[in-house]
Amino acid sequence: MKFLQVIILSLVMTLPSFGENLYFFMPEMAKKAEKEFVKIINNAEKSIDVAIYSFTNKKIKKALAKAAKRGVKIRIVTDYKGAYKRNRTGELAKLKNVRAYVIKGKPARNGRYFGKMHLKLAIIDKKIICHGSANWSNSGFGLNYETFIVEKDTILAQKFLGFYEKILEKSKNF
Repeated sequence: MKFLQVIILSLVMTLPSFGENLYFFMPEMAKKAEKEFVKIINNAEKSIDVAIYSFTNKKIKKALAKAAKRGVKIRIVTDYKGAYKRNRTGELAKLKNVRAYVIKGKPARNGRYFGKMHLKLAIIDKKIICHGSANWSNSGFGLNYETFIVEKDTILAQKFLGFYEKILEKSKNF
């Protein structure tokens, strides 16, 4: 009987860690989603890996800046085309503990344009994934019909991180 208990306990401990997943549908839940996202950033302990297309939201920028000042290592990849406009990535890139990158998508067959780095993704402490359709903008977290999803799952986070690392390999410094 004791042997069976040890096996069951071992199996349970190797299962994926499924936490409370959160789903936000905007614009109705936009402020709640933004508040939750800022809270997650504020609770980050070691790392925040970001891939974002449009990033103009001041509250999210301030939370990331505070995290960097606390010693959280932050990596941000953004689309090369919009990176130098109103994007907040440049402001964060000046901070200690922040590394910023730009990337072009795949070239079109005719070579006249490139695809976009169109993700809206944050991986927090290699265990929480925040993603969805919402750009990190006032419209994304206020006006638009968007989704924002928080998944607390270390195994899924590792898969997202693998994808993120492949993007980083193709990126260039900001």
